[in-house]
Amino acid sequence: MPFRQHARQASTPAAAPACDVPLSDPPAQPDRPGLADAATGFPPAWHTAAALFVFFMCLYCLTASKLRFGYEGQTIDQAEALLRGRLVARPGGGIEPFTQAGVLDVAVYLPFAALKLALERAGALPGLRQLAYAFALPFYTTLLCLAFFALARELYRRAGTALALTLIAGVATTIWPYSKFGMETQQTLWTLIAVWMLMRYRRRGGGGAAAFFGAALAALFLTKITGPLHAATLGLAAIWLAWRERQWQRPGFRRHTLLAAGLCLAGAIVFLTTNRWRYGGWLWGGRYGLAAETLPYPLVDGIWAVVASPGKSLFMFSPPLLVGLWFWAPFLRRFPPMRIVFVLMLALALLHLHNRPWADETWGPRRLHYLAALLMLPLGIWWEWHVQSRLWVRALVWPVIVFGVWVQLVAVLFDYTALARTAGGNAVFSQENTVWDPQMNPLRFNLLLIRSAMHRRHTGQPESFVYRQHYLPWTTPARPPAPVALPFKGDGFDFWFIQQRADWPGRPYWFVSLSSWLAPAFALGGLLSLAWLIRLARRLRGEPTDRRPPGAGETTRRLETA
Repeated sequence: MPFRQHARQASTPAAAPACDVPLSDPPAQPDRPGLADAATGFPPAWHTAAALFVFFMCLYCLTASKLRFGYEGQTIDQAEALLRGRLVARPGGGIEPFTQAGVLDVAVYLPFAALKLALERAGALPGLRQLAYAFALPFYTTLLCLAFFALARELYRRAGTALALTLIAGVATTIWPYSKFGMETQQTLWTLIAVWMLMRYRRRGGGGAAAFFGAALAALFLTKITGPLHAATLGLAAIWLAWRERQWQRPGFRRHTLLAAGLCLAGAIVFLTTNRWRYGGWLWGGRYGLAAETLPYPLVDGIWAVVASPGKSLFMFSPPLLVGLWFWAPFLRRFPPMRIVFVLMLALALLHLHNRPWADETWGPRRLHYLAALLMLPLGIWWEWHVQSRLWVRALVWPVIVFGVWVQLVAVLFDYTALARTAGGNAVFSQENTVWDPQMNPLRFNLLLIRSAMHRRHTGQPESFVYRQHYLPWTTPARPPAPVALPFKGDGFDFWFIQQRADWPGRPYWFVSLSSWLAPAFALGGLLSLAWLIRLARRLRGEPTDRRPPGAGETTRRLETA
């Protein structure tokens, strides 16, 4: 059916958005959607979730690093010292080993630290012990993808749409490279869970959703110093929806509110007390310091940088968000409760952009990692009706998604610290250059690293990173400075199964290293789970849902008539 016919049909009352169901109406689906799917001939949602778990776990484990980036190494050291009983008091207050990560970030490493200590007591090979931490970040990033799948399914009521969205988000946005870099995974995970529970309670009610929402807010308090801001933002969204939709008329609302608020308050109390113990202060402690955390940065410059700069653009490092931008209007019309979430999350992003937006040299806008996941949701509008869209529309969208996959693949080939190690000791490595100068673009730099790696393989020496000063024609000095040439550092591919060879120097790799069977097992598991996902996607075709075609949206009509 042509797109314009869809647009005309969408104006009828029968095409009303699914999320506009009054609170007094019964839910559109049973409370156990897995059984409902099975009864209608479609695979239960947990089948799709299980396949996604295997696929992402195998993919992220294959591209994992044995190195420790940012403050992940400090966090691991504190978790291990806690189990060994080697925590010591600092003279100025707090404990050592020091980490600026939240207490929950330390806690999630405890099972992996316990595994390492058990292997150590058993006298296992050194490489096996060190690999105990390599797969921690992939595991929690995989849970992040499952939370995104659950949120997308809660909104669109279709496992097929949620499956497509999750695959695109997991391999074509910054979610993939941060599965090895870390630092933001926990905060994004609990943000997505809180939004999911907020939407679930809005549609179905129940003490379970309220309890999980409160627990997610409590977890946000315990992730990092910006976690309380995320918790407060989502708490405001919940209050707004409760007032806007008169949710106090729902049976058990007061009890559910007290439950969620009590859990959130417990998280805040743990946040304060553990800060006092770990840093010697109730609020900021020794983590960053209030003055350092709120260094002013021109807001307009921050917004322009995150939109269009070559070094920190959200859309350059997560290209599918460009497609999602086109479908914001129909998405927010179809899901009105998400309007307040988007508004507050974007306001939080503005706060980040005004205070220390580029705190380090990490891959893309690290502090907006949570935003990349949320802004993927409008892409589901395109997915549900991409088959009916015109060929030239599909020809524009799919290359953007493929480009996103390529961007993330380039990112995971090397560790993100290679640029800082190469140029960090030179004046050209300034904040302004790393954000605005295309020569410092991480994608360009990593592609040059590939060429340097090939050159090193043939000659034994790396190539040089050449930085040239560029001038406008009327500002070029009579004697421009010579280009800066710096030898590349960090041009070795960053995968744990390559680095593991160094644990057994002089020994046959394929007979001793754990990667001789573990890496092929991950590769095989990834391929089998991908085939499983393709089969599930085919079975989910035609899955029923109440939805309005995007042709009814003003944005899509502009696209079709452009």
